[in-house]
Amino acid sequence: MNFNFSERELKEIGISVVVLSIIFSDFTITSIMYSFIAVGFAFVLHEMGHRFVARRYGFHAEYRMWVNGLIFALFLAVISGGSFVFAAPGAVYIGGIIPRDKHGKIALAGPMVNVILAVIFFAILFVAGIFTIMGFGASLLLVICLQSIMVNLFLAAFNMLPSPPLDGASVMAWNKWVWAVVEIPLILVMLFLILF
Repeated sequence: MNFNFSERELKEIGISVVVLSIIFSDFTITSIMYSFIAVGFAFVLHEMGHRFVARRYGFHAEYRMWVNGLIFALFLAVISGGSFVFAAPGAVYIGGIIPRDKHGKIALAGPMVNVILAVIFFAILFVAGIFTIMGFGASLLLVICLQSIMVNLFLAAFNMLPSPPLDGASVMAWNKWVWAVVEIPLILVMLFLILF
């Protein structure tokens, strides 16, 4: 397994995470720190999921930030006061000709990392809730967990939409059943969380 990162890749991941942390905050230091934990893990590990699977298949894969996307997202967040966020910070670029099945599996890896993270944060939320009920202070952890669950589920559901260049288009081109089994429950969970 190749975990080697180029200096450029590390720098661009770092810049993307900082900008995303600001975009998904209400522009206070505390909120930016919460956002850094929630969005940083969600975003970086999503992209590393793609990178890891691509490299497992023997392809060269590196993250590249999209400067225009970061600037546009920051601009929208600032002028809307944080009420409208659309972020396209960058992507993992993969060299070579990728067969459809491998391309689908590489695309699926990012959203599945977000699903796994949402489950982990839900488990932490459950434990933190028990500690809070018992009188131990865990309110900060509760806030971070709730934000992390929402961000990860949103990233997974959004990225699985079957529209290029989103991951869902590649997954659907590879296997419609896999796409449906992943995306339909994600949409239902997101609708439940938004409506209730």
